[in-house]
Amino acid sequence: MAISASRPRARDTSRLVSSHTAPILSVLARYPQISETFVEGELRELVARGVPVEVVALGAGTPDPGRPPVARYYHPGRHAARERLMATVRVAATSPHAVSRYLLREASWPPPRGRRRLRGLARIAPWVAHARRARHLHAHFATEPTDIARLLSSFTGRPYSFATHATDAFQDPDALRENLRGARFCVTDCEYNRRHIVEVAPDQAHKVSVLILGADLSRFVRSRPYVADGPVVAVGRLVKKKGFADLVAAAARPEAGLDGREVLIVGDGPERSDLERRIRESGAPVRLLGALGNDEIQELLERASLGVLPCVVAPDGDRDSMPVALKEAMALELPVLGTREVGLPELIGYDRGRLVPPADPAALAAGLGELLGLPAAARVILGRTGRAFVEAHCDQSRQAERLLALIDGTGAAPS
Repeated sequence: MAISASRPRARDTSRLVSSHTAPILSVLARYPQISETFVEGELRELVARGVPVEVVALGAGTPDPGRPPVARYYHPGRHAARERLMATVRVAATSPHAVSRYLLREASWPPPRGRRRLRGLARIAPWVAHARRARHLHAHFATEPTDIARLLSSFTGRPYSFATHATDAFQDPDALRENLRGARFCVTDCEYNRRHIVEVAPDQAHKVSVLILGADLSRFVRSRPYVADGPVVAVGRLVKKKGFADLVAAAARPEAGLDGREVLIVGDGPERSDLERRIRESGAPVRLLGALGNDEIQELLERASLGVLPCVVAPDGDRDSMPVALKEAMALELPVLGTREVGLPELIGYDRGRLVPPADPAALAAGLGELLGLPAAARVILGRTGRAFVEAHCDQSRQAERLLALIDGTGAAPS
Protein backbone atom coordinates (compact mmCIF):
# COMPACT_ATOMS: atom_id res chain seq x y z
CA MET A 1 0.00 0.00 0.00
CA ALA A 2 1.34 3.45 -0.90
CA ILE A 3 0.28 6.94 0.18
CA SER A 4 1.29 9.95 -1.92
CA ALA A 5 4.38 11.90 -0.89
CA SER A 6 4.38 15.52 0.21
CA ARG A 7 5.96 18.17 -1.98
CA PRO A 8 9.65 18.89 -1.27
CA ARG A 9 10.38 22.26 0.29
CA ALA A 10 12.90 24.59 -1.28
CA ARG A 11 16.07 25.29 0.66
CA ASP A 12 16.58 28.82 1.95
CA THR A 13 19.89 30.09 0.52
CA SER A 14 19.46 33.72 1.55
CA ARG A 15 22.28 33.62 4.15
CA LEU A 16 25.04 31.67 2.45
CA VAL A 17 27.77 34.32 2.51
CA SER A 18 30.61 34.93 4.96
CA SER A 19 33.26 37.61 4.69
CA HIS A 20 35.80 35.65 6.77
CA THR A 21 38.80 34.25 4.92
CA ALA A 22 40.63 32.55 7.82
CA PRO A 23 39.48 28.94 8.17
CA ILE A 24 37.71 27.23 11.02
CA LEU A 25 39.84 24.26 12.07
CA SER A 26 37.82 21.18 13.04
CA VAL A 27 39.63 18.81 15.42
CA LEU A 28 38.40 15.23 15.13
CA ALA A 29 39.24 11.67 16.11
CA ARG A 30 38.63 10.27 12.60
CA TYR A 31 37.98 11.84 9.23
CA PRO A 32 36.32 11.16 6.89
CA GLN A 33 33.97 8.90 8.84
CA ILE A 34 30.72 7.62 7.32
CA SER A 35 29.07 7.02 10.71
CA GLU A 36 29.56 10.68 11.71
CA THR A 37 27.31 12.29 9.12
CA PHE A 38 26.69 15.18 11.53
CA VAL A 39 30.34 16.26 11.24
CA GLU A 40 30.41 16.16 7.45
CA GLY A 41 27.03 17.86 7.29
CA GLU A 42 28.23 20.68 9.53
CA LEU A 43 31.36 21.15 7.42
CA ARG A 44 29.32 21.19 4.19
CA GLU A 45 27.00 23.82 5.60
CA LEU A 46 29.94 26.02 6.62
CA VAL A 47 31.50 25.69 3.16
CA ALA A 48 28.14 26.55 1.59
CA ARG A 49 28.25 29.81 3.54
CA GLY A 50 31.66 30.68 2.14
CA VAL A 51 33.48 29.74 5.37
CA PRO A 52 36.81 27.98 4.74
CA VAL A 53 37.25 24.81 6.79
CA GLU A 54 40.15 22.47 7.48
CA VAL A 55 40.31 19.28 9.52
CA VAL A 56 43.01 17.73 11.67
CA ALA A 57 42.20 14.19 12.74
CA LEU A 58 43.98 11.55 14.76
CA GLY A 59 43.31 8.93 12.12
CA ALA A 60 41.46 8.01 8.96
CA GLY A 61 37.92 6.72 9.22
CA THR A 62 35.68 4.87 6.79
CA PRO A 63 34.65 7.30 4.04
CA ASP A 64 31.23 7.43 2.44
CA PRO A 65 31.71 5.82 -0.99
CA GLY A 66 29.01 8.01 -2.48
CA ARG A 67 30.22 11.40 -1.24
CA PRO A 68 33.82 12.65 -1.12
CA PRO A 69 34.78 14.64 2.00
CA VAL A 70 34.27 18.38 1.69
CA ALA A 71 37.23 19.51 3.82
CA ARG A 72 40.97 19.41 3.38
CA TYR A 73 42.30 17.19 6.14
CA TYR A 74 45.56 16.18 7.81
CA HIS A 75 46.47 13.04 9.77
CA PRO A 76 49.54 12.53 11.99
CA GLY A 77 50.75 9.71 9.77
CA ARG A 78 51.44 12.04 6.86
CA HIS A 79 54.32 13.69 8.75
CA ALA A 80 57.77 12.10 8.69
CA ALA A 81 59.76 11.83 11.92
CA ARG A 82 62.08 14.67 10.91
CA GLU A 83 59.14 16.94 10.12
CA ARG A 84 57.56 16.20 13.51
CA LEU A 85 60.86 16.92 15.26
CA MET A 86 61.35 20.25 13.48
CA ALA A 87 57.75 21.25 14.18
CA THR A 88 58.25 20.45 17.88
CA VAL A 89 61.36 22.64 17.99
CA ARG A 90 59.46 25.51 16.34
CA VAL A 91 56.58 25.23 18.82
CA ALA A 92 59.01 25.19 21.76
CA ALA A 93 60.77 28.26 20.39
CA THR A 94 57.65 30.28 19.64
CA SER A 95 55.51 29.19 22.64
CA PRO A 96 57.99 28.27 25.39
CA HIS A 97 55.69 29.07 28.31
CA ALA A 98 52.78 27.09 26.86
CA VAL A 99 55.05 24.12 26.14
CA SER A 100 56.47 24.28 29.68
CA ARG A 101 52.95 24.29 31.14
CA TYR A 102 52.06 21.32 28.96
CA LEU A 103 55.09 19.32 30.09
CA LEU A 104 54.68 20.19 33.77
CA ARG A 105 50.94 20.31 34.30
CA GLU A 106 49.26 17.98 31.84
CA ALA A 107 48.07 15.11 33.99
CA SER A 108 48.75 12.51 31.33
CA TRP A 109 49.29 12.31 27.61
CA PRO A 110 47.94 10.71 25.64
CA PRO A 111 44.96 10.45 28.01
CA PRO A 112 43.83 8.78 30.14
CA ARG A 113 47.07 7.42 31.62
CA GLY A 114 49.81 8.06 29.09
CA ARG A 115 53.24 9.27 30.10
CA ARG A 116 54.68 10.14 26.69
CA ARG A 117 54.30 13.90 26.73
CA LEU A 118 57.14 14.65 24.34
CA ARG A 119 55.91 12.07 21.86
CA GLY A 120 52.41 13.47 22.20
CA LEU A 121 53.69 16.98 21.56
CA ALA A 122 55.59 15.79 18.47
CA ARG A 123 52.43 14.16 17.15
CA ILE A 124 50.40 17.37 17.16
CA ALA A 125 53.20 19.92 16.64
CA PRO A 126 52.78 19.93 12.82
CA TRP A 127 49.17 20.99 13.38
CA VAL A 128 50.20 24.17 15.19
CA ALA A 129 50.76 25.91 11.85
CA HIS A 130 47.18 25.04 10.81
CA ALA A 131 45.89 26.33 14.14
CA ARG A 132 47.83 29.61 13.80
CA ARG A 133 46.15 30.47 10.52
CA ALA A 134 42.69 29.47 11.76
CA ARG A 135 40.33 31.97 13.34
CA HIS A 136 38.75 29.35 15.60
CA LEU A 137 39.27 25.72 16.64
CA HIS A 138 36.21 23.52 17.10
CA ALA A 139 36.47 19.92 18.34
CA HIS A 140 33.87 17.17 18.17
CA PHE A 141 33.63 14.89 21.23
CA ALA A 142 34.81 15.89 24.70
CA THR A 143 37.67 13.39 24.64
CA GLU A 144 41.10 13.52 23.01
CA PRO A 145 40.01 15.86 20.17
CA THR A 146 39.01 18.50 22.73
CA ASP A 147 42.24 17.97 24.68
CA ILE A 148 44.14 18.63 21.46
CA ALA A 149 42.06 21.72 20.64
CA ARG A 150 42.85 23.08 24.11
CA LEU A 151 46.57 22.45 23.63
CA LEU A 152 46.63 23.94 20.13
CA SER A 153 44.83 26.96 21.55
CA SER A 154 47.44 27.33 24.30
CA PHE A 155 50.27 27.16 21.73
CA THR A 156 48.68 29.68 19.33
CA GLY A 157 46.29 31.91 21.27
CA ARG A 158 43.40 30.93 19.01
CA PRO A 159 40.05 30.40 20.77
CA TYR A 160 38.55 26.94 20.89
CA SER A 161 35.19 25.33 21.52
CA PHE A 162 33.90 21.79 21.55
CA ALA A 163 30.79 19.72 20.98
CA THR A 164 29.82 16.80 23.21
CA HIS A 165 27.56 14.17 21.77
CA ALA A 166 26.94 11.14 23.95
CA THR A 167 29.13 9.06 26.27
CA ASP A 168 31.97 11.55 25.88
CA ALA A 169 30.03 13.99 28.09
CA PHE A 170 29.87 11.40 30.89
CA GLN A 171 33.28 9.70 30.78
CA ASP A 172 35.74 11.98 32.57
CA PRO A 173 34.31 14.79 34.75
CA ASP A 174 37.76 16.21 35.58
CA ALA A 175 38.76 16.48 31.91
CA LEU A 176 35.38 18.00 31.07
CA ARG A 177 35.83 20.69 33.73
CA GLU A 178 39.39 21.41 32.56
CA ASN A 179 38.38 21.76 28.93
CA LEU A 180 35.35 23.91 29.80
CA ARG A 181 37.51 26.35 31.76
CA GLY A 182 39.54 27.30 28.70
CA ALA A 183 36.82 27.00 26.04
CA ARG A 184 34.92 29.90 24.59
CA PHE A 185 31.80 27.73 24.58
CA CYS A 186 30.54 24.14 24.57
CA VAL A 187 27.55 22.81 22.65
CA THR A 188 25.73 19.54 23.17
CA ASP A 189 22.97 17.66 21.39
CA CYS A 190 20.14 17.70 23.90
CA GLU A 191 18.91 18.96 27.26
CA TYR A 192 19.63 15.55 28.80
CA ASN A 193 23.35 16.13 28.16
CA ARG A 194 23.28 19.80 29.10
CA ARG A 195 21.84 19.07 32.55
CA HIS A 196 24.64 16.61 33.24
CA ILE A 197 27.39 18.96 32.08
CA VAL A 198 26.04 21.79 34.22
CA GLU A 199 25.94 19.46 37.24
CA VAL A 200 29.58 18.55 36.63
CA ALA A 201 30.77 22.14 36.09
CA PRO A 202 28.16 24.55 37.52
CA ASP A 203 30.60 27.48 37.40
CA GLN A 204 30.84 27.05 33.61
CA ALA A 205 27.09 26.71 32.99
CA HIS A 206 26.98 30.00 31.06
CA LYS A 207 29.18 28.46 28.38
CA VAL A 208 27.01 25.41 27.70
CA SER A 209 24.22 25.47 25.11
CA VAL A 210 22.03 22.92 23.38
CA LEU A 211 22.76 22.81 19.66
CA ILE A 212 20.72 19.99 18.18
CA LEU A 213 22.54 18.03 15.51
CA GLY A 214 20.42 18.47 12.42
CA ALA A 215 19.49 16.41 9.39
CA ASP A 216 20.20 17.57 5.86
CA LEU A 217 16.63 18.55 5.04
CA SER A 218 17.51 19.57 1.49
CA ARG A 219 18.66 16.01 0.83
CA PHE A 220 16.39 13.89 3.03
CA VAL A 221 13.14 14.68 1.25
CA ARG A 222 10.61 11.98 0.43
CA SER A 223 10.38 11.42 -3.32
CA ARG A 224 7.87 8.56 -3.43
CA PRO A 225 4.65 7.56 -1.66
CA TYR A 226 4.76 6.09 1.84
CA VAL A 227 4.93 2.28 1.75
CA ALA A 228 2.61 1.12 4.51
CA ASP A 229 3.65 -2.55 4.29
CA GLY A 230 7.38 -1.85 3.94
CA PRO A 231 10.06 -3.14 6.30
CA VAL A 232 10.92 -1.75 9.71
CA VAL A 233 14.36 -0.10 9.49
CA ALA A 234 16.93 0.66 12.19
CA VAL A 235 20.22 2.46 11.48
CA GLY A 236 23.19 2.50 13.84
CA ARG A 237 26.48 0.90 14.79
CA LEU A 238 26.16 -2.62 16.14
CA VAL A 239 27.01 -1.71 19.73
CA LYS A 240 25.12 -2.39 22.94
CA LYS A 241 23.80 1.16 23.42
CA LYS A 242 21.67 0.91 20.28
CA GLY A 243 19.49 -1.77 21.90
CA PHE A 244 19.49 -4.02 18.84
CA ALA A 245 19.46 -7.18 20.98
CA ASP A 246 16.13 -5.97 22.37
CA LEU A 247 14.91 -5.30 18.83
CA VAL A 248 15.72 -8.86 17.75
CA ALA A 249 13.87 -10.24 20.80
CA ALA A 250 10.90 -7.96 20.15
CA ALA A 251 10.69 -8.91 16.48
CA ALA A 252 10.39 -12.58 17.44
CA ARG A 253 7.26 -11.88 19.53
CA PRO A 254 3.82 -12.19 17.87
CA GLU A 255 2.59 -8.92 19.41
CA ALA A 256 5.10 -7.04 17.23
CA GLY A 257 2.55 -7.43 14.44
CA LEU A 258 5.12 -7.63 11.68
CA ASP A 259 2.79 -9.72 9.47
CA GLY A 260 5.47 -10.79 7.05
CA ARG A 261 7.55 -7.63 7.26
CA GLU A 262 11.27 -7.81 7.89
CA VAL A 263 13.24 -5.77 10.38
CA LEU A 264 16.35 -4.46 8.61
CA ILE A 265 19.31 -3.23 10.66
CA VAL A 266 21.89 -1.08 8.87
CA GLY A 267 25.35 -0.82 10.41
CA ASP A 268 28.32 -2.84 11.56
CA GLY A 269 30.23 -3.24 14.78
CA PRO A 270 31.42 -5.56 17.54
CA GLU A 271 27.95 -6.92 18.40
CA ARG A 272 27.37 -8.42 14.95
CA SER A 273 28.17 -12.05 15.82
CA ASP A 274 26.02 -11.90 18.97
CA LEU A 275 23.10 -10.46 17.02
CA GLU A 276 23.47 -13.12 14.32
CA ARG A 277 23.31 -15.77 17.02
CA ARG A 278 20.20 -14.22 18.56
CA ILE A 279 18.51 -14.06 15.17
CA ARG A 280 19.26 -17.75 14.48
CA GLU A 281 18.09 -18.92 17.89
CA SER A 282 14.89 -16.84 17.98
CA GLY A 283 13.89 -17.14 14.33
CA ALA A 284 13.21 -13.40 14.35
CA PRO A 285 12.54 -11.89 10.89
CA VAL A 286 15.60 -9.64 11.18
CA ARG A 287 18.38 -9.08 8.64
CA LEU A 288 21.69 -7.35 9.26
CA LEU A 289 22.61 -5.38 6.15
CA GLY A 290 26.04 -4.16 7.26
CA ALA A 291 27.29 -0.65 6.68
CA LEU A 292 25.70 1.22 3.77
CA GLY A 293 26.41 4.56 2.13
CA ASN A 294 24.13 7.45 2.97
CA ASP A 295 22.42 7.36 -0.42
CA GLU A 296 21.63 3.68 0.10
CA ILE A 297 20.27 4.41 3.57
CA GLN A 298 17.99 7.10 2.21
CA GLU A 299 16.70 4.72 -0.47
CA LEU A 300 16.02 2.06 2.16
CA LEU A 301 14.21 4.47 4.49
CA GLU A 302 11.94 5.59 1.66
CA ARG A 303 10.79 1.98 1.26
CA ALA A 304 10.24 1.51 5.01
CA SER A 305 7.03 1.61 7.01
CA LEU A 306 8.65 2.55 10.31
CA GLY A 307 11.95 3.78 11.74
CA VAL A 308 13.11 2.41 15.09
CA LEU A 309 16.04 2.84 17.48
CA PRO A 310 15.60 1.28 20.96
CA CYS A 311 18.50 3.01 22.74
CA VAL A 312 19.72 1.87 26.15
CA VAL A 313 22.50 2.86 28.53
CA ALA A 314 25.02 0.01 28.16
CA PRO A 315 26.46 -1.75 31.23
CA ASP A 316 29.71 0.18 30.83
CA GLY A 317 27.84 3.52 30.69
CA ASP A 318 28.05 3.91 26.92
CA ARG A 319 25.02 5.82 25.66
CA ASP A 320 23.56 7.83 22.82
CA SER A 321 22.03 11.28 23.06
CA MET A 322 19.67 12.14 20.19
CA PRO A 323 20.74 10.08 17.17
CA VAL A 324 20.77 11.72 13.74
CA ALA A 325 19.54 8.44 12.20
CA LEU A 326 16.10 8.95 13.75
CA LYS A 327 15.99 12.58 12.60
CA GLU A 328 16.73 11.45 9.05
CA ALA A 329 13.91 8.88 9.27
CA MET A 330 11.58 11.64 10.51
CA ALA A 331 12.75 13.94 7.72
CA LEU A 332 11.61 11.22 5.30
CA GLU A 333 8.19 11.28 6.97
CA LEU A 334 8.41 7.95 8.76
CA PRO A 335 6.67 7.35 12.07
CA VAL A 336 9.34 6.42 14.61
CA LEU A 337 9.67 4.22 17.67
CA GLY A 338 12.24 4.84 20.40
CA THR A 339 12.82 4.38 24.11
CA ARG A 340 12.37 6.70 27.09
CA GLU A 341 16.11 7.01 27.40
CA VAL A 342 18.80 9.68 26.90
CA GLY A 343 17.54 12.52 24.66
CA LEU A 344 14.90 10.54 22.76
CA PRO A 345 11.92 11.92 24.75
CA GLU A 346 12.97 15.37 23.49
CA LEU A 347 12.68 14.13 19.89
CA ILE A 348 9.75 11.73 19.77
CA GLY A 349 6.29 12.90 20.79
CA TYR A 350 3.01 11.01 20.64
CA ASP A 351 2.11 12.97 17.51
CA ARG A 352 5.25 11.68 15.75
CA GLY A 353 5.65 8.12 17.02
CA ARG A 354 5.87 6.17 20.25
CA LEU A 355 8.24 5.80 23.22
CA VAL A 356 8.59 2.60 25.26
CA PRO A 357 10.71 1.73 28.34
CA PRO A 358 14.33 0.87 27.55
CA ALA A 359 15.67 -2.70 27.72
CA ASP A 360 12.13 -4.12 27.57
CA PRO A 361 11.58 -6.36 24.50
CA ALA A 362 7.93 -7.00 25.41
CA ALA A 363 7.18 -3.26 25.54
CA LEU A 364 9.14 -2.74 22.33
CA ALA A 365 7.12 -5.45 20.60
CA ALA A 366 3.91 -3.83 21.82
CA GLY A 367 5.09 -0.46 20.48
CA LEU A 368 5.83 -2.00 17.09
CA GLY A 369 2.41 -3.65 17.08
CA GLU A 370 0.66 -0.43 18.03
CA LEU A 371 2.26 1.65 15.29
CA LEU A 372 2.01 -1.00 12.57
CA GLY A 373 -1.60 -1.61 13.57
CA LEU A 374 -2.58 1.99 12.81
CA PRO A 375 -4.27 2.73 9.48
CA ALA A 376 -1.81 3.77 6.80
CA ALA A 377 -3.31 7.27 6.65
CA ALA A 378 -2.74 7.72 10.40
CA ARG A 379 0.92 6.72 10.02
CA VAL A 380 1.29 9.21 7.17
CA ILE A 381 0.06 11.96 9.51
CA LEU A 382 2.60 10.89 12.16
CA GLY A 383 5.35 10.98 9.55
CA ARG A 384 4.44 14.41 8.23
CA THR A 385 4.25 15.78 11.75
CA GLY A 386 7.71 14.35 12.36
CA ARG A 387 9.00 16.08 9.24
CA ALA A 388 7.56 19.38 10.47
CA PHE A 389 9.25 18.87 13.84
CA VAL A 390 12.72 18.33 12.37
CA GLU A 391 12.21 21.31 10.06
CA ALA A 392 11.52 23.45 13.11
CA HIS A 393 14.13 22.04 15.48
CA CYS A 394 16.64 19.74 13.74
CA ASP A 395 17.68 21.54 10.56
CA GLN A 396 21.35 21.09 9.70
CA SER A 397 21.34 24.50 8.03
CA ARG A 398 20.19 26.27 11.21
CA GLN A 399 22.73 24.25 13.20
CA ALA A 400 25.54 25.78 11.12
CA GLU A 401 24.11 29.30 11.50
CA ARG A 402 23.97 28.97 15.29
CA LEU A 403 27.48 27.55 15.44
CA LEU A 404 28.80 30.48 13.40
CA ALA A 405 26.97 32.92 15.67
CA LEU A 406 28.67 31.37 18.70
CA ILE A 407 32.07 31.44 17.02
CA ASP A 408 31.63 35.08 16.01
CA GLY A 409 30.21 36.05 19.41
CA THR A 410 27.04 37.42 17.83
CA GLY A 411 24.51 35.02 19.29
CA ALA A 412 23.83 31.96 21.40
CA ALA A 413 22.22 28.62 20.77
CA PRO A 414 19.19 28.56 23.08
CA SER A 415 18.79 25.66 25.47
